[in-house]
Amino acid sequence: DAFPKAKAAAMTALELDRGLGEAHTPLAAALWLYDWQWQDAQTEFKRSLELNPAYPTANHWHAEYVMTMGRQVEAIAKMKNSQDLDPLSLIINVAIGWASYMARQYDQAIEQLLRTAELDPNYPVTYWILGLLYRITARYELAITAGERGVDLSGGSPLMRAALAHTFGAAGRT
Repeated sequence: DAFPKAKAAAMTALELDRGLGEAHTPLAAALWLYDWQWQDAQTEFKRSLELNPAYPTANHWHAEYVMTMGRQVEAIAKMKNSQDLDPLSLIINVAIGWASYMARQYDQAIEQLLRTAELDPNYPVTYWILGLLYRITARYELAITAGERGVDLSGGSPLMRAALAHTFGAAGRT
């Protein structure tokens, strides 16, 4: 339900002001994640960044887009640029860890997520990805601890619970 509404709102904003970089960003996201019009999404991200290169959300979402296009090293660099623009953003800090995970740079990803946990020890997404990293590196007790923390902090999110269940299974604790 949200994507068509977000796209319509972005289109309305752009009808009022084509030079509003902040409106090109949600349009790009809708084109990318909902319509699967990846080239059009790239065009909108590029326009958003031309208009407002210091907009952290545009930089972050474009980096996520680049990551889904399979360009992991480029995505990490773009994520770090987003972090330079908004160093305290939890989602951007987690996204760097996620991009490093996707690039199979597990140690760097773990380091990034541990730094993110220092920024805010109550952000559940940090522990979800940290649990995935510990699991894939066969550090099962750490993975279980991180997974349990993510479940607790998220109020029992099904995503977090499924990840924890997978970790228990991988650890042989069925």
